[in-house]
Amino acid sequence: MSDQSDKIRRGTRGAALSPEDIDALNDCARRFTIPIEDLALALAIDDPRSEQPMASRSIRVFLDDVDRVVLAAEEISCDRSKTVAWLRQPLVAFDGQTPLFLTAHGRATDLLEYLSSIQSGFAG
Repeated sequence: MSDQSDKIRRGTRGAALSPEDIDALNDCARRFTIPIEDLALALAIDDPRSEQPMASRSIRVFLDDVDRVVLAAEEISCDRSKTVAWLRQPLVAFDGQTPLFLTAHGRATDLLEYLSSIQSGFAG
């Protein structure tokens, strides 16, 4: 296990992530070239303000939602690096929250609708 994975695993306020969760986070980070620190931050891993760490099921739902959001955003931008940068950009339409934060907090469907409206020319 890498030092970064170990730090993320230990940072979940006493409830260690499973090796499968770490592998899933690493896989998503590699596949979309998203820094694992960004995924961890969106999940409130290693964040003392977090009430409780996400359960394994929630992490898997988050990662599935990241897949859907990245693929939809990439259809618009046609550029993986721009899409990954966009994931960390505050969105005015969502009160300055980033797409990663929104996705981690169950708002992937809202983001997908937002992206659909941009693709159709209705939002900006």
